[in-house]
Amino acid sequence: MCEEEKIHLMSALPRLMETYRHLPGVDFYSEESDKLLLEGLCQGLMGDQQLSDDEIHYLSWWMKQNSMLRAHYPGKQLYQTVERILLDGIITAEEREELQQQLMLFIGNPFEHGAVTGMATKLAISDFEIDTLYDCTVCFTGMFLSGTRRQCEETALLLGATPQDSVTQKLDYLIIGELSSRDWRFSSYGRKIEKAMLLQEKGHSVRIVTEEAWLAHANTLHESA
Repeated sequence: MCEEEKIHLMSALPRLMETYRHLPGVDFYSEESDKLLLEGLCQGLMGDQQLSDDEIHYLSWWMKQNSMLRAHYPGKQLYQTVERILLDGIITAEEREELQQQLMLFIGNPFEHGAVTGMATKLAISDFEIDTLYDCTVCFTGMFLSGTRRQCEETALLLGATPQDSVTQKLDYLIIGELSSRDWRFSSYGRKIEKAMLLQEKGHSVRIVTEEAWLAHANTLHESA
């Protein structure tokens, strides 16, 4: 993003918000609206599949102006990554690649596979909250913005759950990376979602939840400890 494009973007966003501000049913102060604005910004930043130092600094500045966005998934995780990268004043090639991968996950999929919006896996979601994980079996599938699958499994163990690698009749929760491609149905983790949905149709109690619900539950327990 060149300086001219950046100036144009900074001036266009307020005009766009003003245009839609008075439309019925549109709430620019809602959590969902924050996510949509962040998604649009990230799509613009990754339009050329490159991320410059100026763009990283601009993303940091923009997120600092949106306190609600920084308090919730996925803005919280992206903001933490950006601030950690900028902490020492040096952006390494590895850090740049890490952030690019996170942004790609957030907007849906690398552009060579087609940009994705709408979070396709929400079609399979059966629950949006986790009541308890204690004495439950869980399976993590897909890619997670908040950490690796192994890290998620370690957290699940601390919460009293038993991680397992496959979807079976004994599974209580299938937890999926919410940000995925439109081709999730044909991927390895898409197969797990399909199997869980088939078990549901047969009357089994497996629940399919998002990474966002998983994080909310884990953070709630952590804060109360």
